[in-house]
Amino acid sequence: MKSKGAIIMKQYYVDDFKKKKEYKKFIEYMLENSDFFSFIYFKEKENAPVKKSIRFFRSQLQKYKIYSKNTMEWPNTQTFDTRHIYNMAFYYAKTECLDILCQVKCLYDWDYPDAPMDLCFYKDGYCWFAVTAHEGFSYLYTDDLKVVKDLKKLGVNLEFKKNTSKIFYIDLNKKLKKFEKRKD
Repeated sequence: MKSKGAIIMKQYYVDDFKKKKEYKKFIEYMLENSDFFSFIYFKEKENAPVKKSIRFFRSQLQKYKIYSKNTMEWPNTQTFDTRHIYNMAFYYAKTECLDILCQVKCLYDWDYPDAPMDLCFYKDGYCWFAVTAHEGFSYLYTDDLKVVKDLKKLGVNLEFKKNTSKIFYIDLNKKLKKFEKRKD
């Protein structure tokens, strides 16, 4: 789950939303234009009870789950913490998930213990939007100026940062096909 090839993208800082309505429009846009999304389920230790707030997200999204695995690396984050468990879960991006993903008030509410950590969206295996909530930043990765214009029309405040080749990639094609067969 690392960068793939020598792809270069523009990296835009995404400012948090001042109004819940703008946040909801953004999440809807991302669901409509992504293949899947992910976040991290954090646990203090293997047998630790799961917080009620986390159980809500897990149960509501279960039917959209594609895959999950314990990891120490996810978009914009690498941890060396071997004491805790970081489970990265991937979900099929469906607009039916909108109300669930809008249970949080803003981008930086995607943090433990109130919600899963670090919401990310993927297109063609590449993470094209990533929140790192505990650091207070989120980035969009795209070279598509239409996407930038569309998001600005929705009220998203974007600021170009740099060109980058550090784009998180994961190949879930086989798992996506299994998920789609499961849904038929």
